Amino acid sequence: MEKAHQTTAQLGIQFMTDTAGNRVAAVIDIEKHGELLEELFDIVISQNRMSEDEFISLREVKKELEEEGKL
Repeated sequence: MEKAHQTTAQLGIQFMTDTAGNRVAAVIDIEKHGELLEELFDIVISQNRMSEDEFISLREVKKELEEEGKL
């Protein structure tokens, strides 16, 4: 059985375009895709943090948690 063709709007996604027709933004239905948006946001935050100059090693994190009695 063939699936009915759905538009992006029916799937809960609408694209905004510039005057040349290039997609420049998306409006995503939070009711339909809220969990995925949270995951995407987490990925963006993580990638931004990866570009920061200061890193803390896992060893240092464990040591701090042990000193605070959290591990």
